[in-house]
Parts: sequence; structure tokens; C-alpha cells
Amino acid sequence: MQHAPLTDTTELARELRLLSDEELLALRRAELRGLADDLEHDRNLAEWAEIDLLQAFARQESMAPAAPAPARRGALGTLRHLLSPAFRQGLKGRPAGQLLRDAVAAVRRRRVRDDLLEAALGILVFVPLLITWYGLREAGRAYDELAGEDPEEATRPFLQLWQSGFDGRVSTLGEFDNVALMAVLLISLLVLLAIWHARVRSRTEREWDAQQTERERLMGRLTSVLTRTQLALSGQRLSTPRQFTGELSKAAGRLGTLVRRATDGQQALATATTAAHDATTELRAAAQRIVDAATPLGAATVRLEAAVQSGQAETTRVSSANAAEVRDVGERITRMGQQIEAALTELTTVQRELTATTQAAAQASHEAAEAVTHSAARTDDAVLGMREAAERWDVAAAHWQDAAARVDTGVRELTGRPPGFGGVPSQQGAGR
Repeated sequence: MQHAPLTDTTELARELRLLSDEELLALRRAELRGLADDLEHDRNLAEWAEIDLLQAFARQESMAPAAPAPARRGALGTLRHLLSPAFRQGLKGRPAGQLLRDAVAAVRRRRVRDDLLEAALGILVFVPLLITWYGLREAGRAYDELAGEDPEEATRPFLQLWQSGFDGRVSTLGEFDNVALMAVLLISLLVLLAIWHARVRSRTEREWDAQQTERERLMGRLTSVLTRTQLALSGQRLSTPRQFTGELSKAAGRLGTLVRRATDGQQALATATTAAHDATTELRAAAQRIVDAATPLGAATVRLEAAVQSGQAETTRVSSANAAEVRDVGERITRMGQQIEAALTELTTVQRELTATTQAAAQASHEAAEAVTHSAARTDDAVLGMREAAERWDVAAAHWQDAAARVDTGVRELTGRPPGFGGVPSQQGAGR
């Protein structure tokens, strides 16, 4: 087999028949045998070539059992079989050792369900407790009766009385020895069932692993044989005109699909190109409208800039003239105040000289001096007020110059002109 070609139809037919005899492939037995016969006799190969053999056969559904396992006797059926006359007749004349070995072999052959053993363990674990509590209940009842009838006898140890049966007041099964023996036997049975359950579970797991391994091995064999079979049938795909026409039609269909997709893509591209061209045209028109609207705006901005500069120059001139006039008036008033103060000083001197002459003249001179002093104070207040007015004029003129400069700067930023154009109004006013 190792030296046989991969596509030898005789060898492939033999392997397909071997696979069809496998129990796990019983559902596909007829199909596998039919394929083997057609390969061996070289018939119907064109039809088999149209089928994807790996997709059709190499599946988990192909390995389902052909029929369910035969039903086994339940516990009631087993009991009826043990009580049947035929079974008792078969036991006659056989040694005890042989009977024990046959029973063990039958237990090993019989498949026990893991869930039944687990349920039996869960139930039997309470039976020793029930027996123990039942024995204690009977012992307590008998002790109460004995204490009521013979108090002196009731003074003996409780276990000793229980062992003796409380002078016949409990049954034989209720005595301490029998209760303890039944509890020990049931516990031993539980231990044996637990061991049996562990062995059954271990065997079930091993059998499951063996089944999975067998399934994987069989699936590998089936995949290998079907792959080589499909390779052998590949030459039949184009060997007939009908198959050639079918393949050509499929290729033409795929080519037509590609052409339609290419046409749709080209149409979509043309539509996108047209939309992009329209958007570009609209964008250019909008840009031209913006440029046309910017020209009048620039002219208006130039006129606004010229007006602002004229206003700044006029404001600076008026502010400078007013400030000069205010300063001149202040200086004149200051000089007048100084002259008045000098006259008052001289008058005070004369008044001191005339004080020695007469009291009346001194009083008159004193009153006149006070009047002149009040007049000088009022004159000083007027001079200070004029100075404050002149300072406020200067501050107002500076604010006007700053405001005009900010307007000029904003206009220049809007029009994009250089900062040196037109000069700085505040500096021009200062130069004047």
C-alpha cells in the first residue's frame, strides 16, 4: 500500500469498503460502497466528480451510530431473572467458587450507569443512621419500662442492659450487638459501592476517551481516502462536453459579474468627478464675488482712515491751543496774586506804623487788612481752580489722542496697510 499511487482507483475502492465496514460509519455505508463500486468499475465518475466528497462525508454527522444500543434489563428484570426456575435450575450442581466467579464476571460485563450508583450512594448513606436511631429509640423505651417496673434493676449500666435486651423488652434485632452489626455492614456496603462507583466512572471516562480517539482516527482515515478519491476524480470534471460547457458558463458568469462591477465603479467615479467639478466652479464664483466685494470695502476703509486722521489732527490742534491759553491765563492770575500779596505786605507795614498813633486807626487798619487777606485767599482759590481746569483739558486731550490712535490702528489692521502710513497722531500733536 505504501508504494501504490495516490490515485489508484482499485486501492481507493478497497479502502472505501474497509471504511464502510466500520460501525461508526454505518449511516454512510451504502454511499461509501457505491462510490467504491463505481471507482472499481469506472462508471458514474462524472456524477461523483460534481460532488464535494470532503464536505459531504467528512462530517461529525456521518459518525452517528446506525441504531441505538439494545435495551438492558432493569433492576426489576434482573430480580425476575434471578427468581426464575431456569436460573435456579442452572445453579444446581455447580460449586460455590464457580458461582462467585460467574457472578463477578457478569457484574463486569454488565454496564452500570454512573448516575444510578451515585443516587444509590446518596440514599444509602442515611440508612445506618436510621437503624442506629431506631435501636436507640427502642432501647430508651425499654429502659423506661424497666425503670417503672424494677427500679433496682434499672441502676445497672445502660449498655449492659441494652446488651441483655432489657430482660426481653426489646426484640433480637433491637439488641446492641445486632444494631451495631447492621450499621457496620451497611457502612461496609457504602464503602464498596463508593469503590465500585469510582471504578465505573473511571471506566466510563476511559471508554469515552477511547471512543473519541477512535472517532478522530477514523475521521483522519476518511479524510485521507476522500482527498485522494477527489484527486482521482478531478480529471473527470472537464472530460465531457457538458462539464466543459458548465465550467465555461460558470467562468463566463464570474467574468460578467466582474465586468458589471467594473462598469458600476466607473459610473460612480464619473459621477464623483462631475460633482467635484461643479463644486470647484461654485467655489471659484464665490471667491470672485468676495474679491469684487472687497474693492469697495477697501476704498471705504481708505476714506474712513483719512477722516479719522483729520479728526485726530484737528483734535490735537484744538487741545494744544486750549492748553496754551489756559496756561497763559493761569500765569497772569498768578502774577496778579503776587502783586496783591506785595501790596498787602506793604499795607501791613504801614498799619503797624500807624498802630501807635491811635487805637481807632489801628482798628480800622486791622479790619482793612483782614478784608484784603480774605480777598487774596479767594484769588488763590481761583488760580488753583484754573490750574486744575487746565490739567483736565490736558487729560481730555490725551484721551482723545489715544482714542484716535486706536481707531487708526484698527483701520490699518482691516485694510492691511503698513503702520508707518499716515504717521502717529499723538506724536504729531506732541511735536507741535
